[in-house]
Amino acid sequence: MVEVFFPRPVGTRLRLKVTGHARADTKGKDPVCAAVSALVQIFLGGMEREVQATVEGIFEEGLCDVQVAVKPSRQAEFTAISRVFRFGFEKLAQDYPSHIRIVN
Repeated sequence: MVEVFFPRPVGTRLRLKVTGHARADTKGKDPVCAAVSALVQIFLGGMEREVQATVEGIFEEGLCDVQVAVKPSRQAEFTAISRVFRFGFEKLAQDYPSHIRIVN
């Protein structure tokens, strides 16, 4: 099961932790793992590129544990984008409750 820890930002910082494997299908054909991976990669890459966030931590197969931070002048964008991506994880958890859950 994939577990997602993605609380709302505190000011200009947030932590994103994603662990595990969905096991909805075989490796390389698992749509839930693919969706989770896409959400994580787009969120982190988009934050770095478009909001000039700093991302520090671990990002490898089966584990993402990162801190994301932005300058105060980018806080509104940061908060809005974070809410959109949190919704994406919540929607996946709703649609695939035996494969992904939100733990916060």
